[in-house]
Amino acid sequence: MRAGGAEALGGIYDEFEGGDAGAEGSAVLRERAAKLQRRCDVQGRRLLELEERAAALERENGELRRDRETLVRNISVLYKTAVEEIGRLRKRLTDEMVGAARGGGSSRGR
Repeated sequence: MRAGGAEALGGIYDEFEGGDAGAEGSAVLRERAAKLQRRCDVQGRRLLELEERAAALERENGELRRDRETLVRNISVLYKTAVEEIGRLRKRLTDEMVGAARGGGSSRGR
């Protein structure tokens, strides 16, 4: 087999090398080479489409990752705020219960 391009053509040169295929062999060779070239062109276009799609998905993945990080941060802040508010409410409720138990009741509404 010849080096380089012949390998890409799947060895079709081997069938016609050194034989007496003549013009008929050359026509078949050209036909097969043209067919392989069309297949290569189609596969090349498909490869470009897939590369573009992969790049778009990578961009989208980056955006989603940033959105997720923002949401996690926001949820953490909300949780911390809720815990602090619950603590304040418990303290207030405890203070009011202690005041009521002492007979003083709440100073609110008086």
